[in-house]
Parts: sequence; structure tokens; C-alpha cells
Amino acid sequence: MKLNKALSSAVVIGLFLINGTLASSLRHLGSLNNEKKTTICHVPEDDPLAFHSITVANSALKAHLAHGDKSGPCDDFCAELCDLDDDPCTVVPGGTNNCELVGCPTLVSVLFPSYDFSGDGVVDDKDLILLIRSIADPLGLSPQASPKMDLNNDGIVDLQDADLLLQKLVLHYGKDSSFNFIPNYGDEGHNFDWTPDRNETQVLARSLVVQTCGVTEHDIYKKGVGPDPVTNWGPFNVVNRTATATWKDYYNWAVYKVKNEAAQAIGILEDATPFYQHFRDNVGTKKKFDLQNGYQEDQSIEANVDAEIMAAAAAARQLFNGVSSFTFHAKAARPSKAYPLTENWQKTIGGHVLWATGNVEFNAAECKLDLDLTITAEDYYDFNPGQVDLATGLPDSDNARFEVLGWAKGFPSSGTMVQTASISLDCCEVEDCSEPAPTGYYWQCTCNQCQAMECNASHCCSASDCLDNFDCVANVCVAMGNPRFMLSWTGDDDLDLHVITPGGAHIYYVRRHDPASGGTLDHDDIPQQVGTWVENIFFPMDGSAPSGTYQYYVHLFNMLGGTPDSWVLSAWVGDSKVNEVSGIGTSSPYTYTHTSGGSLFSP
Repeated sequence: MKLNKALSSAVVIGLFLINGTLASSLRHLGSLNNEKKTTICHVPEDDPLAFHSITVANSALKAHLAHGDKSGPCDDFCAELCDLDDDPCTVVPGGTNNCELVGCPTLVSVLFPSYDFSGDGVVDDKDLILLIRSIADPLGLSPQASPKMDLNNDGIVDLQDADLLLQKLVLHYGKDSSFNFIPNYGDEGHNFDWTPDRNETQVLARSLVVQTCGVTEHDIYKKGVGPDPVTNWGPFNVVNRTATATWKDYYNWAVYKVKNEAAQAIGILEDATPFYQHFRDNVGTKKKFDLQNGYQEDQSIEANVDAEIMAAAAAARQLFNGVSSFTFHAKAARPSKAYPLTENWQKTIGGHVLWATGNVEFNAAECKLDLDLTITAEDYYDFNPGQVDLATGLPDSDNARFEVLGWAKGFPSSGTMVQTASISLDCCEVEDCSEPAPTGYYWQCTCNQCQAMECNASHCCSASDCLDNFDCVANVCVAMGNPRFMLSWTGDDDLDLHVITPGGAHIYYVRRHDPASGGTLDHDDIPQQVGTWVENIFFPMDGSAPSGTYQYYVHLFNMLGGTPDSWVLSAWVGDSKVNEVSGIGTSSPYTYTHTSGGSLFSP
């Protein structure tokens, strides 16, 4: 490199010596550095308000002007430089000739003095709050909106006017200021999961026939009429209700008001919208919901209620001691197992507790108990910071803050429905049928008699009773998979199988199917008596399940006896078992590393 530099210097000196002496040549080099220069106002394209004066060589002047710079010091162009809305009718008035030193005037205040709703001479967040509160004031203390607040001149003062003012404030104060908050407004911003109108067809109440042979004692039920269970909902989010509101709080208050009113106008979320309005009414009084409608419209609520009916019926069978009639009540509520699936009911009750009371009549002629049950569900309506709405992804913290500000208040809620059920008393234990069942049959006890019933897909005796690529476990046909995870146990505890895929999807009774991996929970047992039970999560047999580490474990959801039941947990690929563990209660996660590919479908 040194040799090249030396050669280069020699060539330059030689060239100048051709035209004259070395001294004259050096004087010519000096004249190149004395090129005339011009002062310009440099305007950065990414931050026009950061303009400043610089001096550039005349040879570079054309390029600078082509990129938006001005020929002359910045103070000569203050009116133009401070006109950021590109409207020639709204330039800064004369007399502003030192913008480079002191910056642009308060643009919003100068250009739009009518936006100064507070009258303090400055357009800022106080004016934004006044505008928003004229639309939806949480405390009802603001005056009606004035015509001058209709900034877009559409004849109505609404959040679109607030957005317009907000954008101008952000433009002036900068994107990194406290005004860096422009919510998405408009129909596309409602994020409602549009649900069909409620089916008004009358649905007749079903009468359940409950089998309770071998049921164990349920100690949460007691004979006689008793008080409703007391549910301890624990401390709520609100510690003090005197926080200081910001303009963002007022904005959110107005946004959620619009969302709720839009849902009511369109006719969706018809159970949820009055509940949210009751929350905003800030009274905290108990509110009723229609549990019968929830039972008809939401599969999870239906499953929760049915589980309570089965438990209450089994308890009635155990409480029966030969009397002609009796009543019973629940001493404690049971937590719902499944979260509502529909957006309407997610926004109405969410997770809840249930209990049952009942009247029981002994039907001697048919040897059965007839039950009239009243099912009660109870919830506490509030919002939880750190969580999000399942349907829209909007943060709960927005509405939770309304409670901290003292604008809204959570409240207890409840709903009831009635249901009839019957319990057959003429059953026996299968173990009483001492002879082996004929091949292809299984024993069923009816009227204290052992009857041989033909095996089928509804009650399998072997895999041959099931469809291809299914296995028979505990008389249930469950799908094989590549891979598959299976939990089996004997007893009356409510155990749940959980699987987490390599992609992080959590498959269990709440989320039964993961579209990304194809994993599916195809059988979920909820014991109401001592028996043999199974839960099964399988992935496609075609080898499309993702490669990686799968986690699987057992969760003890509800223990009915004094000690937890033992279980067996296994992992399979097709009909080959690759791992098996056993234990009691809730387990730690187990892992299985899977390699995708290779179809295992039966020919």
C-alpha cells in the first residue's frame, strides 16, 4: 500500500510539472479549495422540524436544493418551514423570523386557535380531554359538545373529531411525546367476532336418564333446604378508586362506549352488552343472566351444567334411603371446568361456579327416582390486568383501569335454570355377572339381571369393534395417532390430559384442537362414579405432525375421594407404545421427541 501511495503522488506531481513549475501547480491546487460557497437551510427529510443553516460549496448547491433544502438561512423561510400541514392557507403569520433559534411557534395554537376549547391560549391535551368528555364523560360532569368541536364538519362531534385533533397534537409535539397514541378507529377497529342472531326457536328442556350404579358419596350435598353456597371471589383488582385520569383514559372510555353501542345497534353480543353497560354504570349491584340461553347457545356452558346435573343426580341416589320424597341442597359450589366458547358468553360470565338444589320423588312402580333440579351459576364481573379478551385480543387493563379511576365497578352476577332427571334404582354391579360374557358381547345389569349386550363402536370390547386406525380402551374407541398421548385411570377423580406441541400450542379440554399441528383431544371423561376412564390426544397418522419435543402431563382437576386415584400415562406412535409412566395426582411434564414424516395409515 505504501508503494502505491508513493507512485500515485509521483504521477500527480508529474502531471502538474508538464504545465509549469511545481510552485505554480501547487497554487492551482490551492485555488480548488477556495471555491465559492453558499449558505443554505438544510431540511432533513425524516425530521423536517430539525432544519438548520449550513454552508456548502456552489458545486453541491444543486443537489441540496433537489432534496428540499432552501437557498438562504433558515430564518428566511420560517413561515414555510413551520407549515407542516401542506395547506398554503394555514401558514404561520408574519413576524416569525427567528425559527432557527427558538423553533416553530406552537403550530396547533397558531394555526387552529379555535381548537383551544379550554381558553388557556394553548392547544394541548386539556383540549383533547374536553372534546372526548363531551362525547362520553365517565362522571357526567362535562357540558354538551359545542359546534366548534365538530372539527371535520360532518355535523356530529364524535371520536373521529378527537382523532383529528390527536393527530395534529402528535404532529406538533413529536412522535416520542406523551401523544404517541393514535388508536385505530372505525368499523374495522371494533374487532367484533360477528355472531349470528340468537335462534328464537323454542328448545324444550331435556329429561336426563342418569346411571349412578356404584357411585361414591358426594359430601358437598346434604338433605333438606339450606342456604346458597358462599363463594369467596377473593380480593379484586381495585385497591383505591382515586387514581388521576389522563387523556388516554378519557379516550379509552369513549372508545369502549362506542364499541358497546355499536354492538347493541347491530344486534350482537346481546347478553354481554348490558353487562358491560352495568359495569360502566358504576353501581356494583348484582345482575342476573339467562343461564337457560347460555345452556342452549354455548357448548361449554352446556357441558358445565350437564356435569353439575350428573353430580347432583348421583348424590341424590346416595342420599335416598327409601322415603317417598325429600329435598337436598349443595353446601359448596363447584368451579366450571370449561370456559365459554362463544364471544357473547365469554363477555357475559367467563369462568364461573355452579351448584344444584333439588326435589326428589321415589317412583315405586318404575323403581326410579324422579328429580326436579335447579342449577345456579354465579360469577363476578370484572377485568384482569395482564390478560386479554379472547375474541378480540384487546387488553383487559384498559377496562380494569376504569375501576381504579372510580368510573366503573365490578359486580356479582348469577343465573338459574331448571332441569328434570331420573335415576334408575334397578341396577347391579357388573362384577355380579360371574360368567364370562360370550365372545363379542359384554355384560350390562338391568333390573338386577345380567344381560349380554353386543359389542360395538359405542361400547367396544376390542379394536375390531372400532373403525380403522382406532383402538379400544376402557370400552371406548379412541383414535390412534402419529404421535398419540393417552391417560387412563380407575376411580372417580376428574383427571385431565394436557399436551404442549413443539410450537407451543396447549391442547386440553378448553382447546381441544390445534389447527397448526393437527392435534386433537377426541375423548374427555368426567367421572360421576367409580369406573375406568380414558382421555386421548392424537396427531395425524399421515406424519404431518411437527418434529420436536412434545410435553404431556396429568392435572388433577377434582378429587372426589379421600386419596387421589392412580393413573397410567403413555405415548404412542401408531399401535406402538414408546413410553409409559404411572402416578397419582398432578404430574410434572414428561417429554417425547418426535420426528415427522412417514404415514401410518392402515391399508
